[in-house]
Amino acid sequence: MVNKEDWAQAIDYVKKQCTKAATGLIYEFERRFLAQELSNAGGIIYLQYWLILEVETTFLGHMAISQTYFGYRKALGKHGGFMGPLLDLILLDKQFSFLNLTLQNNCQVVMLPFHDSNPIT
Repeated sequence: MVNKEDWAQAIDYVKKQCTKAATGLIYEFERRFLAQELSNAGGIIYLQYWLILEVETTFLGHMAISQTYFGYRKALGKHGGFMGPLLDLILLDKQFSFLNLTLQNNCQVVMLPFHDSNPIT
């Protein structure tokens, strides 16, 4: 027989273990995968990105995310030390307008005709 006190302790123990496991899993995901915002910001390299109507607004936001993530030095974790920035923010600011203009001008849509008479085998 399990009394109320033993049951409460068992439930508390299970909650603590589940919280610990979930926290560890979230930490591993954050450590191994890019943040969703950064992943979305990487979309600027695809020509389809430049076809959306709000591209001027989204581009500014996505560039700001990239600048924040790659434009500053980062601590190397528990081992100490720092890694320098991957982007030169001053140079990026100088090239910002050119990048925007170039990518927008090169986003032509190529529509390929669909032919179902010649299936690929």
